[in-house]
Amino acid sequence: MFPRSLQYLENALSEGQASGIAFLLRRAGKPDTAWYLGNHAKPGTGALQRDLGPGSIFDLASVSKILSTVNLLFQAESEAKLSFADPVRKYFPLFPSPDATVLDLMNHRTGLPAHVEFFRRFENGEVKLGDDSQLLQWICEAGVPNRGKTVYSDLGFMLLGMILTQVNGKTLPEQFHERLVTRLKLESTGYVTLPHGAPAARMFGLLADKMRFVATETCPWRKKTLQGEIHDDNTWALGGFAGHAGIFSTLEETATLFDHLIKQVKASPDFLSRTHEAPGVFSYGFMTYPGLRASPGPAFEGAIGHTGYTGTSAWLHERTGTKAILLSNRVHPERSDGRWINTRLEFHKILWEELGFSPA
Repeated sequence: MFPRSLQYLENALSEGQASGIAFLLRRAGKPDTAWYLGNHAKPGTGALQRDLGPGSIFDLASVSKILSTVNLLFQAESEAKLSFADPVRKYFPLFPSPDATVLDLMNHRTGLPAHVEFFRRFENGEVKLGDDSQLLQWICEAGVPNRGKTVYSDLGFMLLGMILTQVNGKTLPEQFHERLVTRLKLESTGYVTLPHGAPAARMFGLLADKMRFVATETCPWRKKTLQGEIHDDNTWALGGFAGHAGIFSTLEETATLFDHLIKQVKASPDFLSRTHEAPGVFSYGFMTYPGLRASPGPAFEGAIGHTGYTGTSAWLHERTGTKAILLSNRVHPERSDGRWINTRLEFHKILWEELGFSPA
């Protein structure tokens, strides 16, 4: 089934774009299609090798934004703990944009910069690893140089994670574990908290044998190949969890989380009444067609989902209810190989053709 799509991924694997690729297609009334290709690591990288399979755990990178942070935000909104219309200054009085709202943070339109290497402050010893006490100050000091523009920003989702901690009174790993992992009976999903993280968070981190983790980058400043540790530098320095990254999961449990998220947002009056804005604009934290260089083509107009820097993505084709989860370790052993960005795009184009999708 879907021979062209499978062959395309096999070709990417043979070209060395990743050591491992997993894919799941979920359609209403039909059995799932799942593929596991390759290995957890390439030879000679110092990482443990193992054939990819259902128990393989991937670093989801920014797909965490929707599977954890957006999931938890919709829960908090349904419990009247926050409103998407709340001004950011309700939670952070010194935030540099007086008119920005929680929804603006979700939709990357507060004016915050895309990224700041906060981890450098930890690397040079200026701040102790795991100490997030100055994070809010650093984000506010970064200012809003992109005011009036939509600019994809990790910093905005860091703030959303901090808002969730305020309204729920618990760390992100604890919230995620209690509200999602436990309720959905997940066994191989969570934040991999680190020894330098907050003790209250470490109690709720994902514990799994290192052999089960798919390797990512050979990190130049951590001086090792990462396997079972978050790839994102800022998240690692903060203890393994933040609002923009940190979730690890298997292919099947990623799909379960995505299913739950979609059911939840479809029950939200705010989401259902949302304005379908111009293509490429974010909507309640989701990338929309054509997304961030992630468009599978005109047949996928109306799709929502997200991509992750490590080579991951989750998409819902709203018109048909089709879900596509694609996981890889394209940053292994180094992030400079950018071929996967186009591969992910072309793969979905081929897949939609084989599914018989056509533009709406």
